[in-house]
Formats: sequence, C-alpha cells, structure tokens
Amino acid sequence: MNCSGGCKTAMSIIVQAFLMAFILQFLAPFFYYTPLFALTALTFSTMLGLINYTEAIHLYKVDKFDFIICNNGEHV
Repeated sequence: MNCSGGCKTAMSIIVQAFLMAFILQFLAPFFYYTPLFALTALTFSTMLGLINYTEAIHLYKVDKFDFIICNNGEHV
C-alpha cells in the first residue's frame, strides 16, 4: 500500500503511525454517535481494495494451505 501511495522509504510507516495515534486520540469522539454499521461498512469497503483477487483465486486453486496464510498485499 505504501508503494501505491507514492511512498519511497519506511519512514512513511512512522508518519502513518503518528497520524493514526492523532486521529484516535483527538478525532475519535466525533465518531461516537456514528452507527456501528456505517463504520463497519466503511472499513469493509476500504479493505476490499487491498486484496488482489486474481492472485488469491489462483492461490486457492493451487494450494489451500498457502491460501489460508497468504498475504494478499502488494508485491514489490
């Protein structure tokens, strides 16, 4: 995901961690009254974009055990 976002170094992970901590600390109260279903749908739709379906389907057909433990993220 970092490569597709244009990140070049591992420093981006540290920046993302600080941003996530900031969001959780200061912006989480704004989401208190948001229905849990809406947050779940948002999270689910975001996660769908992270999966490479063609590779996952191929891996499922070739080896079920590797499919279970596979990392369907980006490949550099």
